[in-house]
Amino acid sequence: MQLLFSHDEEVAAFVASLIPGMDRGFGNNKAIGILDKDGLLIAGLVYHNWQPEFGTIELTGAAINRRWMTRDVIQFMYDYPFLVCKCQLLIQNNSIRNAHLNEQLRRGGFCEYHIPRLKGRDEDGIMFTLTEEQWAKSPFNLRNRKKR
Repeated sequence: MQLLFSHDEEVAAFVASLIPGMDRGFGNNKAIGILDKDGLLIAGLVYHNWQPEFGTIELTGAAINRRWMTRDVIQFMYDYPFLVCKCQLLIQNNSIRNAHLNEQLRRGGFCEYHIPRLKGRDEDGIMFTLTEEQWAKSPFNLRNRKKR
């Protein structure tokens, strides 16, 4: 896998096209694409709703192939908001129907908050949060594993 930088609009549009109801896009954002071995964009990460005064940022991602989620990409995906953006809290909002991703985030040490109708009148959502300290202790943080 190869990471694609400096193509914020293209990657954000790709991610928005894969998520129902995201026709408006993400506004001001930083986006990182994940390319397969042939250079095809197969996944994207969009960091948006950054509030530097509070140290918070939201992450939305989408993919056309599950193989994008390597350990190195996961490491970068969560290092970016904490080490590069200097955030203290990362937020991810998911449909309650996205059982696979929701379970991954639970295993990664995220806190979760069930919110009725977050994704529309007929669809609840889960707001997941991850603090800088939780990321430092996460089983997905490879640097954490090396300290043990």
